[in-house]
Order: sequence, then structure tokens, then C-alpha cells
Amino acid sequence: MPQRRRWESARTLEELQDALLEEPGLFTERTPSLSAPWSEVTLAFVDVETTGLRPEEGDRIVEIAIERVEPDGGTRRFVEIVDPLRSIPEEARRIHAIGPAQIRRARPFAAAADEIARLLRGSVWIGHNVAFDIRFIRIEMRRCGRELPGGWILDTYLLARRWCRLPHSSLAAVAEHLGHGGRNLHQALDDILTTRAVLASLIRMITPAPRTLHDMLSAMIPNKEGS
Repeated sequence: MPQRRRWESARTLEELQDALLEEPGLFTERTPSLSAPWSEVTLAFVDVETTGLRPEEGDRIVEIAIERVEPDGGTRRFVEIVDPLRSIPEEARRIHAIGPAQIRRARPFAAAADEIARLLRGSVWIGHNVAFDIRFIRIEMRRCGRELPGGWILDTYLLARRWCRLPHSSLAAVAEHLGHGGRNLHQALDDILTTRAVLASLIRMITPAPRTLHDMLSAMIPNKEGS
């Protein structure tokens, strides 16, 4: 039987956020406030492509995309291939098609860390299986002597599992089901654009409709009573 993941046992928002962050107690304070109206919350859609799956063992980011969306609809977009300062295994290159030619003139993550932190600060971090992306960013930040700003995590994978109940909840499967297929997934920009469209459709499925940030984040809880 597959090992049960920590978020599958979460029954409270605090338990779920700790499971997604994978480092309980890291943040003593998070912004924005849980009582903030959902319509007034700043969002940051996040995706990374990497050399592998284990940042603790030396895998690095090779591409990062962030789109920050303000409550008034204004956006700031950051998309960049970064030099991982190590070789990219062939199996990773087959997924995202990033190789030596693309990173030859790229700067390392550390050179973009301040800009990345600014885009994440004060926003809700959103992605599909976004704990993976946040773990890589957190570890890359620490490599260059920085820490993530305190924030909340919203995962469209968990929303889709609870509200769509599909046999498979990959981004491609959920996007196709909701009418948002067609982009070249495993490219960071296409992933965040697809995730943004998927989130808009998922929100319309949540009952009762989320009014606050707390409502929206709680819609992910897999074992919430009455779900």
C-alpha cells in the first residue's frame, strides 16, 4: 500500500499548511490575514522546472515562473531560465527540454532571489502540487543566505481532488476536464497560465462560495467534516 502523505491526514487548516510547507513552525507570521476578503487577496502563481526531484540531495531549479496578480487585476510576471550550477540529467531534459544551450547565458538563482522574494511577499502562493515548487524555492533561498517571506499555500491539485474527484488529478487531466487544455505543460510559464485558468474554474465549484482567504484555503482540506 502506498505511504499516506501528510496532507491526506490533515483535518485543520494549520495541519494542512504545515504539511504543504514541509517545515512546520517555519513561519511565526504569515500574510495576508486569513480574515481578508478573498476578492482582496494578492495571488502569486508559481512553477519551477528542475534538474530532478530532490533538492536536499543537490537538485536545482533550471526555470522559474511567477505571475503576481493584484486584487485590481494588475499583474507582474517573472519568467527566467536559471543556471543550476550543475549538469542537467537527460531524464530531466526530456521533460522540460532545457539543456546546456539554454543555460549558457543564464544567471544563477541567487542573482534573481531578491526579485523572487518581492513577488512572493504578501501574496498567496498558488500552483499544482505547489509544495514541490515551494520546497525548491525555499532551499534555493537558503543556499544564498535568504529566507522565504511568511505566506500561505493554495494547491489546485488538492482543490481538484476534493471538488472534481477525477481518476487522475494531474494538471493536464484537470485542465482537460475543465476545458483549459492545449498548452505545452512542463514549461514553467504555460504551467502557471494553465493553473490560473484551472483555479478560476475550481472556485466556481466550491460550495459555499469562499468569501475570505480562510474559506478558500479551507476548501483544500481533504478530511473536512461534511465534505
